[in-house]
Amino acid sequence: MASKEIIFIAPYHGLKDSGQEFYLTTKELVVFYQLYEYTPYVYGFLKFSIPYEQIADLLEPEVGKAVLAAQLYGKE
Repeated sequence: MASKEIIFIAPYHGLKDSGQEFYLTTKELVVFYQLYEYTPYVYGFLKFSIPYEQIADLLEPEVGKAVLAAQLYGKE
């Protein structure tokens, strides 16, 4: 994963206990935060990606099957 120096306008407190925003791709879980929540507008949305291989043991079996099916059929 590429890294770059980011200026934060508020201290980062990690993942939220509830209401954390995210989306799924065929290859990874993407966690993101709203504009101005932690960074200036110029950086866009603060987001980071976690490949499914790194969290496979945390996923419910049904989710793993859906991810595999999406990868096989190329759905994003």
